[in-house]
Amino acid sequence: MAARLSDADRTALFAMWAFRARGEHETAAHYADLGRRLRANGVASAVTERVLAASADEIRHRNLCTEMATSLHHARLEFEPAKLPRIAPHELTGRARLAYEMVALFCVTESINATLLLRSWQHATEGSTRAALHTLLADEVEHSQIGWAYLASEPNWHSAIASRLPLMLAAATHQREGGEPFLAQTPPPTGSTERVAHGLLAQATLRAVFLEAMHEVVLPGLELCGIATDEARRWLTACTRGW
Repeated sequence: MAARLSDADRTALFAMWAFRARGEHETAAHYADLGRRLRANGVASAVTERVLAASADEIRHRNLCTEMATSLHHARLEFEPAKLPRIAPHELTGRARLAYEMVALFCVTESINATLLLRSWQHATEGSTRAALHTLLADEVEHSQIGWAYLASEPNWHSAIASRLPLMLAAATHQREGGEPFLAQTPPPTGSTERVAHGLLAQATLRAVFLEAMHEVVLPGLELCGIATDEARRWLTACTRGW
């Protein structure tokens, strides 16, 4: 896989897969914890079991991303027990907290991830990369559907979620305090064809994919489920101003 890559390209691609592996490791722990709390709060067993199954999927994803990383660079990836920072604002408790987390993790984050994986897969030409991305994509689409199905059946907390969408979106896109916008960092050069062939998209493409996910999946999905998105749309405009 890495034989024809430059050292710089190999290092960048290793960093991408290592970042994904650590993210999948943390997400698996979040899903397992959320599944247990859903069960304890009497949420339908069908939802609970799907969330717990998604945790197992994320462990498989972690292992796959680790394999991809080590095929590029023989550094060993170590995984400490995942820390579980609180996702929902502290004023939300009980079922309201669960609803917020389900929307944040499954509806928002997984929908963005699925769109990114789809476009990465479409741009990639290297065989093992395409196979890995396709495996991840199939599961992430399923995970996003868990969130949308849950939200459609849980109308009690829609106003609480709507007013907190900017906070949720900022966290989902890793926006830092001080207003640094999503994807403000400088990943690969625009013309890095080898990196794109191996699944690492240029910054301009990443930004376009993010906007696609927001405008074509996340915001319409929230509205379809009865959640107002006015504040979310204002946040998105402010976040992307200057791109």
